[in-house]
Amino acid sequence: MSTVARGTGPAGQLDVIEAELRAMEQEIVAAVAMLSAVADSSTNMIIAELDRVGQSPEDAELARGGPLMPWPEVGVGAESLAVREAVAALDRLREARRAMDDVPIHLPLDTSRISSNFGPRKDPFTGQSAFHSGIDFPAPSGTQVRSAGRGVVTFVGWRGDYGNVVEITHLSGLISRYPHLSKALVKEGDRVEADMEIALVGSTGRSTGPHLHFELRDQNGAIDPAPYLAAGKRLQPFDG
Repeated sequence: MSTVARGTGPAGQLDVIEAELRAMEQEIVAAVAMLSAVADSSTNMIIAELDRVGQSPEDAELARGGPLMPWPEVGVGAESLAVREAVAALDRLREARRAMDDVPIHLPLDTSRISSNFGPRKDPFTGQSAFHSGIDFPAPSGTQVRSAGRGVVTFVGWRGDYGNVVEITHLSGLISRYPHLSKALVKEGDRVEADMEIALVGSTGRSTGPHLHFELRDQNGAIDPAPYLAAGKRLQPFDG
């Protein structure tokens, strides 16, 4: 008569191992499914912010989502299917982040202090009412100026009252303009990434002191940069 307790022999041990493996498989599938859900949620948040400023990515396939549901059944191939879904979700997130960098939404300076907003204001020279075509950020001469988004440098030089200027044309179709510079660090034709150093703050042109006048332009002229910079601030957790 055998002295081995039921379930402790080789067959019983295999049953225990199989049960443990199936439990591990379920945990892996659940974790990967959660990763997919987080990636899709992040992608949708990026798209929503870009859509606020009329710059939603053209690829509608980036927008995915739905409630997180339990995996109905763990069987052969469940892990590989979950992994494929996660990889696809991460690819969509990567593309959304790239689309985010194509829009000029990043602060061009380390400071967010503003001395003059976009729109009507009292002209600092004449004291008369005038239109201000950008946002002024006061900063010491020589402060680094960074690209607000990925693009191509399409102008470097002197532009009347703007003084020394760098202009970047972005894939989104917008142009970001950086006037009153003391020095440009890029040349026309250069491709720049978001947050890349492109110039140094100065006070050239019609200026009362060192600052960066940050301007965004579309096909109709100057537009308010504030909503774009606000979107960039909300999307900071997805940056980098």
